[in-house]
Amino acid sequence: MTNQLSDPGLLDLLFPFHFILDAKLGYVQTGQSLKKVCSSLKVFEEDFSLVRPGLGIEYTFESISSYSDQVFILKLKKSVAGMLLKGQFVPLVDEKRLLFVGSPWITNEEVFEQTGLKIRDFALHDSLVDLLQHVKVQQMAVEDVNEMNQMLIRKNEELVSLNREMREAREDMEIKNVELRKINIELDKFVYSISHDLRSPLLSIKGILQLIPLKEKLNTGTVKYLQMAEKSVNRLDQTIQEILDYSRNARLDLRLSTFSLVQMIEGVFADLRFANELPVSFSLEISGSSNIQSDKYRMDTLLKNIIGNAVKYRNPDVKVQWVKVTVSSQNNTHIIRVSDNGIGISEKNMPKIFEMFYRGSSIVSGTGLGLYICKEIIGRLEGTIEVESTPGKGSTFTLVVPTAYQK
Repeated sequence: MTNQLSDPGLLDLLFPFHFILDAKLGYVQTGQSLKKVCSSLKVFEEDFSLVRPGLGIEYTFESISSYSDQVFILKLKKSVAGMLLKGQFVPLVDEKRLLFVGSPWITNEEVFEQTGLKIRDFALHDSLVDLLQHVKVQQMAVEDVNEMNQMLIRKNEELVSLNREMREAREDMEIKNVELRKINIELDKFVYSISHDLRSPLLSIKGILQLIPLKEKLNTGTVKYLQMAEKSVNRLDQTIQEILDYSRNARLDLRLSTFSLVQMIEGVFADLRFANELPVSFSLEISGSSNIQSDKYRMDTLLKNIIGNAVKYRNPDVKVQWVKVTVSSQNNTHIIRVSDNGIGISEKNMPKIFEMFYRGSSIVSGTGLGLYICKEIIGRLEGTIEVESTPGKGSTFTLVVPTAYQK
């Protein structure tokens, strides 16, 4: 056994930090790992101080041997930061020698790094290896926590900045809302002015133009000029009316009521028959119920524009000019199709017909607002509008609107 403990290779494998002292406490043998920490070991008493067991131990072979059953803590005086060794002295009585077996007493990774040691410098069975690994894991966890805290701090700063920007945006929006309400009030006044201050004198002029031929005998040229003036007045009145329709659709909330599409369409037919000199054949087909819950004013404006356009853009080369309206209900919607045999819409003009002020034909007068208003109205009614047309043969407008609105 003594021979085995004295074997340097075996001792280095089992206790890399061992050393052997002779009877006079001189070094007989030193572990390879211990040499890495302190390569200049000369005199035990000068190299080490006894931290434990403490007072009463002399630097003699007999004194240290008497405490062989206790744990020694030795401080290396010449090592980095006074590194400590923790272990026991084993007397080799036959050889009159003392064997110290142990390992560095390291409590944190910083001290371990200062020694310049590596994990491979320790014995495989040394519990310090596990401790160092545990400390490393803990340090990594602390670093992760610190990094997470830093990230949270940055995110918090970003949130504070974002909240400040949102608060400023909200304050700006409130200012904009006040300005918008002011603009809407001014717009209401403007629309009222158009409705009363402009249309009233315009209608008076129109009445006078119609009375002049009845009261006076006029030549053909004068009558022609009066008719031209009346057409201009009618065109201006139509423009004012369409501006009013657009303004009301944009500003007013939906006013829902239940009414009959049949009665509304027949009323539009009657107005158009009275307003147009040339005869147009109107027809209406109903499939299912024609009752609908919607905004009556908007629906009436929509139908007047669509059916009115079918009459306005009729084909003068066709002997029998007709407008056909079909109404059917399907899947909680009403489908209204307005077909005619008018001049139709060219493929080039089709993508633009719903744009504001766009006029696809110069054959008849118009403002270019009618179909734009229809598109806006159908959007407010949560419906759709589609067009199919063949130049020279006619057009079909298909309107799909909800039968009733869910509150």
